[in-house]
Amino acid sequence: MEKAVSYLENTEKDNASISIKSEKPFALYMRFKKYIKAFRVQMADVENVISNKYDQLLIQHDTIGIKLSSILEKDELQIVTESGEQL
Repeated sequence: MEKAVSYLENTEKDNASISIKSEKPFALYMRFKKYIKAFRVQMADVENVISNKYDQLLIQHDTIGIKLSSILEKDELQIVTESGEQL
């Protein structure tokens, strides 16, 4: 996880992501989610540790594996009124 976060934070590529193939992608997805939750809880009271450092990861799964990407790399929201005018 640490290497994934480091890569996604330091890469110059737009929409960088990491793919991990798995025979059981949903089980792997759930293990990642449980790890992140446990890390957040265990490190909440530890000094000099950012307990929410994995919260920026977007974890998606499909039939062949999981994909890790950064939430921070997403495009800006486009706000449009009922008449179609962009704000």
